[in-house]
Amino acid sequence: VFDLTYALPQSDSALRSTAAGSFGWNLNTMFDVPLTAGNTVSFGWGFSYRNVRMGYKNMLVEDQANNKMTIQNNPNFTADKQVLGSHSIAIPLELRFRAAKGKHLKFHIGGYAGYQFQTYNKTWLQHNQLIVKEKNWYDPNPLIYGVHARMGCRGCALFGEYRIAKT
Repeated sequence: VFDLTYALPQSDSALRSTAAGSFGWNLNTMFDVPLTAGNTVSFGWGFSYRNVRMGYKNMLVEDQANNKMTIQNNPNFTADKQVLGSHSIAIPLELRFRAAKGKHLKFHIGGYAGYQFQTYNKTWLQHNQLIVKEKNWYDPNPLIYGVHARMGCRGCALFGEYRIAKT
């Protein structure tokens, strides 16, 4: 299962400084355990790799003294683009509901838990001629968990996710 996601930070001040193009994606290998005859209700579980990218308009700074990331409104900040990204792995669990054979309607609701193993910052400067990538930024909470849902038909579905873990 491939999910395309749009990422928004959890704080209101950060939301105002988020640029367009904050997309991410999940790549899931899922297994299905039927719970009813006809497989109209089942339990899904699997493994997931997640990549999240959030673009920022203002300067994102790693404060090593206080072990946190801050957003600064610096008028001298001249980057063409700046992205905060992360890589993580997770175990998704879902309760899946499907219409009887032939109708192909589905609704999945579930959650996930995992580990965010890398946070990075990538900045494009001088009209995209210079790219600076800083790996292993401080992550105060590498454990991730949240809830998600899918609704659709056949091989396509709308996917919604809310990360409960604070980053």
